[in-house]
Parts: sequence; structure tokens; C-alpha cells
Amino acid sequence: MFRNTPLNALRALESCARYCSLTRAGEELGVTPSAIRYQIRQLEYLVGKPLFRRNGPKLEVLPIVTAIMDQMQTSLKGLNDVHKALQTPQFNTLNICVDISFSILWLTPNLPDFKKSYPELDVNLLSPIGGIRQTIDDIDIEISAHFTPENSTAYILTDEIFTPLCSPSYLTNHAKLGDIENGRLLDIEPLNDNDPYPNWDQWGTQFKLDKNLQRNSYSLAVLAIQAAVNGEGVVLASELLTRDLIALKSLICPSEMFEKSLRCNRYAKIRNPNNQNAQLFLSWLSAKLESERN
Repeated sequence: MFRNTPLNALRALESCARYCSLTRAGEELGVTPSAIRYQIRQLEYLVGKPLFRRNGPKLEVLPIVTAIMDQMQTSLKGLNDVHKALQTPQFNTLNICVDISFSILWLTPNLPDFKKSYPELDVNLLSPIGGIRQTIDDIDIEISAHFTPENSTAYILTDEIFTPLCSPSYLTNHAKLGDIENGRLLDIEPLNDNDPYPNWDQWGTQFKLDKNLQRNSYSLAVLAIQAAVNGEGVVLASELLTRDLIALKSLICPSEMFEKSLRCNRYAKIRNPNNQNAQLFLSWLSAKLESERN
């Protein structure tokens, strides 16, 4: 399509038209005036008409060139932008805005598997804290269980199960958690009134809960989960995020009254549906999550 397009001659034409000088055009493009003159003559031969009128050392731009000047400059700038983009690593970089807790407890430990399959791609994990969704324009993917996506490009990654968990030491000291006054629940503060992320209020509405139990609130799930590991209370936590801790018996279900669960979807949104690297990452992520469910 562009095989016969004389790009160097078009650059020479644009520069000459701006400066009305072969010498200055040559200086800008890093070639001799003779080379510029040759490019212009070749272009005039191809189009079959003169493009400049020679007046000694000066060039007079003819109307045919003036008429296409804006279009030519826009096209050449576009080509220059493409060249710059190809020289930067941005096409091999994925910027992912992801909940801190999911990032720390699941995604980061599993990223080496992705890097083994796609070593040419760099993954940057960005925190949504501080309004990052609004301040960073080059986010490729958003991953969160804290919001209900409002557009049709949202993708449900997985359906997470949330179960009450505590440390074995806490269970030993609070054998009848539901009946004693000093039992403590570790809660995660909702982002807003419509936040679907499970909390103890939702649990209490659905399954009934002793309202006299004390509560400690945390801004992040990872902090509440760590507090539970430390023996500070019972956390309502995603089994996906606590799977390793459950396997190590650092966290266990406290009693029969808590052997119930809530569910919450974790979503992903691709900012640019045509981003093939983002699609590639989500395909890997979905397969990884599905393998853990089975």
C-alpha cells in the first residue's frame, strides 16, 4: 500500500515549504541542499508538475503545495508519533490497577507463572488508593471486588466464597464465640453504601449474629486477615485469598455456627478492548483462577 510512497521526498517538501530554502531544509533534515533538491525533483517527476518556483537561492511555494500543507504536516507528525511509540516499551507493558489485598495475597505470588509463559511482557501492579483510577490514563486493566462495573466491558473473573476464619489459638481461648461477650469480629470497611464486598453486617442480616460481639475495622482485607492470623478475632475473608493460610492451618473455621458463606464476584475491566496484551493477561488469569476452583 505504501511501497511507492516517497516519504523522504515528502519530508523534504514539507521542510522546504516552511523555510522556502533548500539550505535550511537540509540543515533540519541532516542532509545537503543537493540531496534536498534531488528529492524535490524526484517528487515533481512523480506528480508531473512543478511544486516550487526558483527565484535565485529562494524558493516560492506554489499553490498546489500550500493547499496540502496542513494535511501533509498532520500525516508526517502521525508517522513520527508511530516511530516514537515503537521505540518505547509501552507496548510490552501492562499497567494493572488492582486491590492491594488481592495483589499481595494472590496475584503477586502467581505472577511468576505468567512471566514464564510471557517473559517479554512487563506487568506493573498499581494501587487504587488515592484515586489512581482517575489520575492514571494508561491503565490497561482494572481488577476489583469492591465495585459493580457500570459498563458492558466488565468481565467476571471469579465467584469468591467468603467464610469466617480465625487462628487456632483464638479458637482455643474463645470456644463459644457466639455466646461470650469478649468475642471480636474483624471487619473490612466498605468503600461506599453500595459496596458489594462481604462484611459482618451482611452476614448478620442473612444468618443472624450476636450484636454484642466487639468489632475492629480495617481499611484493607489483608490487614484484617493478618489480624486474624495474629489471634485478634474472626475475619470474614475470601477463601481465594486465604487458601495458603488455611492449608497451613494458620486460619480455621471457628465453629459450626459460622459454617456458612457469602459470595462476591471479582471483576476485571479492560480500558481498551483492542489491547491484545490485556486480553492475553486476562485469559491467563481466568485459567489460573479456574484451575484453583477445580
